[in-house]
Amino acid sequence: MSSAAGRVAVVTGSNKGIGFAVVKQLCEKFDGTVYLTSRDEGRGKNAIAALEKLGLKPAFHQLDIGDRESVERIRDHLVEKYGGLDVLVNNAAIAFKHDATEPQGVQAEVTLQTNFFDTLRVCEILFPILRPHARVVNVSSSVGFLGNVPSKELRDKFSADSLTIPELSAMMQQYIEDCKAEKQRERGWMASSYGMSKVGLSALTRIQQRQFDQDPREDIVINHIHPGYVDTDMTSHKGPLTIDEGRVAVVTGSNKGVGLATVKQLCRKFDGTVYLTSRDEARGRAAVAELEKDGVNPKFHQLDIGDRASIERLRDHLKEEYGGLDVLVNNAAIAFKQNATEPQSVQAEMTLKTNYFNTLMVCDILFPILRPHARVVNVSSLIGLLSRVPSEELREKFASEELTIPELNALMQQYINDCKAGIEKNKGWMGSSYGMSKIGLSALTRIQQRQFDQDPREDIVINHVHPGYVDTDMSSHKGPLTIDQGTMSSAAARVAVVTGGNKGIGKEIVKQLITKFKGEVYLTARDEKRGKAAVEDLERVGLFPRFHLLDINQRKSIETFRDHLNSEYGGLDILINNAGILIPVSREPFYENAVRTIQTNYFGTKLVCDILFPLLRPHARVVNVSSALGHPTHIPGSKQQEILVDPSLSRDMLDDLMRDFLKKCKEGKQLEAGWGMSAYKVSKAGLSALSIIQQKEFDSDPRQDLIVNHVHPGYVQTDLTEGKGKLLPEQGLGREIAKQITYKFTGTVYISGLDEEEGRKAVAELAEVPLSSEVVLVGRKYPSLVKVYISLQENVEVRFMRLNVTNLKSIHKAREKLNNDHGGLDILVNNAAIKHDAVETITTNYTAVRMTCDQFFPLLRRHARVVNISSALGHLTFLPSKTLRRQFANPYLTHYGLDQLVERFLTACKRGRTKQEGWPDSSYTMSKIALSCLTRIQQRHFDSDRKLRQKKLIANHVNPGWISTHLSNFEGDTPLQIGITSFQIETEHYTLNLTVSFIISGALPASYAALLPPNAVKPKGKFIWNGLHTVDWIHGPLPR
Repeated sequence: MSSAAGRVAVVTGSNKGIGFAVVKQLCEKFDGTVYLTSRDEGRGKNAIAALEKLGLKPAFHQLDIGDRESVERIRDHLVEKYGGLDVLVNNAAIAFKHDATEPQGVQAEVTLQTNFFDTLRVCEILFPILRPHARVVNVSSSVGFLGNVPSKELRDKFSADSLTIPELSAMMQQYIEDCKAEKQRERGWMASSYGMSKVGLSALTRIQQRQFDQDPREDIVINHIHPGYVDTDMTSHKGPLTIDEGRVAVVTGSNKGVGLATVKQLCRKFDGTVYLTSRDEARGRAAVAELEKDGVNPKFHQLDIGDRASIERLRDHLKEEYGGLDVLVNNAAIAFKQNATEPQSVQAEMTLKTNYFNTLMVCDILFPILRPHARVVNVSSLIGLLSRVPSEELREKFASEELTIPELNALMQQYINDCKAGIEKNKGWMGSSYGMSKIGLSALTRIQQRQFDQDPREDIVINHVHPGYVDTDMSSHKGPLTIDQGTMSSAAARVAVVTGGNKGIGKEIVKQLITKFKGEVYLTARDEKRGKAAVEDLERVGLFPRFHLLDINQRKSIETFRDHLNSEYGGLDILINNAGILIPVSREPFYENAVRTIQTNYFGTKLVCDILFPLLRPHARVVNVSSALGHPTHIPGSKQQEILVDPSLSRDMLDDLMRDFLKKCKEGKQLEAGWGMSAYKVSKAGLSALSIIQQKEFDSDPRQDLIVNHVHPGYVQTDLTEGKGKLLPEQGLGREIAKQITYKFTGTVYISGLDEEEGRKAVAELAEVPLSSEVVLVGRKYPSLVKVYISLQENVEVRFMRLNVTNLKSIHKAREKLNNDHGGLDILVNNAAIKHDAVETITTNYTAVRMTCDQFFPLLRRHARVVNISSALGHLTFLPSKTLRRQFANPYLTHYGLDQLVERFLTACKRGRTKQEGWPDSSYTMSKIALSCLTRIQQRHFDSDRKLRQKKLIANHVNPGWISTHLSNFEGDTPLQIGITSFQIETEHYTLNLTVSFIISGALPASYAALLPPNAVKPKGKFIWNGLHTVDWIHGPLPR
C-alpha cells in the first residue's frame, strides 16, 4: 500500500513511563497514526484503554525488541498497511536497581543485550522502510554522557568519526567480557552497565546519522536525547519529573560573561531545556551558535527585562511549550565604569532600575509559573554585603525579618531621590549605586523565600549568590576569575570528600576546604548522629558542608556513597582519606588490635579508593593521611623495610605483606619476625606504600593529571592521640617536605620604594645574577641612582619609571607600561614606607601597598613572588589587645575585614583613644601589623583561587632587621655594609647559591623571599626574619 494511507509513528516499550507519555503527546500533535507497542499484549491494550479515556486513539501492535520475528512482524504490518514508517522512537530499555544482587557480569550482559543490541536490531529491520523526511529518536540518558567514561582511550574510540557499527558492537561485547572477568574498572569502563549501554546507544546514533547523510532517501534525521530524571519504574519513582513534563531553565542576560557560562554549565548538568536569553536577538543567537560549537545546545528567546511585554511573551511561551518553569537565574545587570562621567543621580536611577526594579518585574511575571521544587538564583555580588552600608539604621531596615517588598521598593526609591539631591552620603548610603542595587536584590531574595515558605507549591527555593570577581565586561576584565569559575555558585559545583570528618583533623580539613575549595565539601562519618552534629557545629560558624554516611569498612556503604556522588555530580575532584583508628595496646588482645587497625587503616582505605577512584575526574587530587610513624624505618625488620620501598612493589604484594603481619600476630611471633609491637605503624607504612603504587597507576591513567600524596599532619591534639599532641588540628595541616635545591633567577623584576636601602640591595643582588635579566627601577626621585646601577653589569638593561604608590593614576600608568613592555610581572617587592602621622603612615605603608597589589596582581606570571617588607614591629604580639589580636589572626579574615580594622585604628587615633581601645601607640607599628596580615590574606587567596593556584604564586612578609637608615634615624644596630662576595644561604627550606656585588645588611630576607625557586612549597604567607628563618606571626616567640 502507498503512503497515501497516512503518516505513521512507532514508539517501542510504550505501555508505561516515558514511552507512554511520548505516545500521548504524539497522539496530540502528530498528524498521523501512532503505534503504542509492548512486549506484553495485555499490558499494552490496557495502556491503549487508558489513553482512549482521554479521547486519544493510538493503535496497538505487540513488539518484543528481543525477538527478531516480533520485530519483523511489525515491519511487515507497517509495509502492508502504510507502505513505510515516518517516526521511530526507540524507547524500550531496562535498568537493574541499585540493590540488585546479580553479579556485574550478568547485569552487563542483560542490560547491553536489551538497550544496545536489541535496539540495533530494531533499527536494522525497520530502517529500510523509513520514508524520506523520517525522524528517529534513540532515548538515551545523561548517564550516557561520554565524559563519564574514565578511560581517555575508550572515549577517543567512542567519539571517533571513523567508528563503524561492527567496531562499536565489538566494544560493547568487550565491556561484557571485562565485566564477567571483573576487569571493567581497571580497563577504564564506567561502573554502570546502564550507563555503558546508553554511551553505546549515543555512539550508535552518530554512526547512523552519518549513514543517513549518504542515504538516497532525502532528509532522514536521527537524534539521541536525555528525557530527564523522570518518575518511572526505571528510576524507582525517585525522579522529580512527571512523565509529561520536560524541565526548563531560564538565564536572563546570558549572551556573555557569567550568564553565558551559567547557560553552558546548565546545558551540561541540568536535566532539561536551557534558555539563553538576551535583549539583543542577534547577539543572543550568536552566543547560542558559539555554545553549539562546544557541543552544548541551549535554546534562545529574546528577553528585555526592562520591557514588560517582552517578559510576558517569554512567560506565555514557557507555559505553552512546557507548562511551567523549573529554574530561573536572574543574572541580567548593568554597572557603570569607575571613570563614568554621568552624575551619581543618573547612575543611581539607571542601575537600580535594571538591577533591582526590572529583576523584580521578571519575578512578578514568571514566579506564578514556577513548578514545585523550582529553584531561583538572584546573582548578587560581594559588594552587596549589608555591612558595607554605613548607616546602622539603614542596615537594620534591610535586615528586618518584617520588611515587605513595598517597603523595600520605597527604600530603593529613597536612595535614588537622595542621590538626585546629592545627600546620599549624609544619609548613610553606600557610595556605589551598583552595590546598593545588589543590597536591594539580596534583601528582596530573603523576602521572596519567606513568601515561598508560605506558598502551596512544594519546595521552591531561592538564593542570592556572589559569583566572585570575574573577568567580564562588567569588571572591565580586571577580575581574577574566569567566567566558568564564577558560575560555581549558580550552577553545579566541584566536589570534595573527607572520610572520618566528624572530629579532629578530618573536621579541620573539612573546615579549611570549605573556606578555600570552590565546590561542595562532604563531611562523612560512620556514625550518622555524630556526623550531623559536626555539620551543625560548622554551620554555627557560617560553614556549610554536606553530610553523607560512610563506613569505610563496609563495601555497601561505600558503594551507596559512590552512587550518590555519581548521580549528583557525575564525578569526584578531591578525596581525603582521613578515617583511621589508633587503639592502645592495653585495651584488647594484640591480635584483635592488629586486625581492627590493619582492616580500617589499610584495607578499609584501600577499599574506598578502589570504589571511588573510577569517579575521579581529570586533575583530581587524593590525599592519604598517614603519619611520621608510617615511615618504613619504624618497622624493625630489614626485610619488611626492603619490601616497602621496593619500586616493583605491587598491590598484591603489599596486601600479602599486611596479611603476613596479621598472621605473625595471630601466632604471637610479630616481634621475632621483625614487625615490632605497633599495628598502627604497620598500617600507616602500608598506606604510604599504597600511595606510591597508586601514583604509578595514575601516571599511566588516561585521565589527565591525577595526583595522590600521603601526608604526615604532625602530632596533633585529637582523640587519636588522647589529646597529647603538641599541635592543634589547624596547625597539623599542610606539612610538606622541603627539598634542598640550588636556584638562580631570571626574569623581569619590579621593585617599589627604591628610596629605601633594602630595595637598592635587592636591585644590586638581582643585577649581579649571571643571566640576561631585565631590572625595572621604580621611584619618584633619584635619577642619579639609576646611573650607579647601570654600570653594574653590561648585559642587564636598567630602566627608570616614575611611580607614586599613593597615587592610583601613577600606579595605573606603571601597570600599563609593565604590561606593554614586558607582558607580565615576576617579582614584586613592596618596600615603600614612611614614618609620619597616622593617616599618612597607614596610607603609604598599608593602603598604598594594597592598592598597588590590586592593580599589579593580574600581571603576575606563573611562579611569581611577592615580598612585603614589614618590620619586627609588625609582629602581632605588638598589638596590645587580645581581642584585636584574635581578629587579626582570624584565618578567614578578608581584605574588606582588614580594611575595616585599619579604619577602626584611624578612628581611634582621631578620637585619641588608641590606648583605651587596645591599639599600639605607633602608627608605624600598626601599618606593619596590617601589612603582615595582608600578606597572609594574599597567600590564602593565591592558594584558594583555582586560576591563581595553577600559577603557584607565593607571598611572604619579611623583617629586614633594625638597619641604620633614615627610617631608624640611622640608629639601627647594623650599619650599611657594601662589598663584593659569593656566598651560600643555608636555610631550613633551601640552599641558595648567590654571587652578590653589593650587600646591604637587611636586604637578604627580601632577596631570599624574592628568589624562592619555581618548585618551592615553603615558605608561603610566612614572616621571614632577618636570620632567614620563619617566625610564627601570631604567637611568636620573637627571636632575640
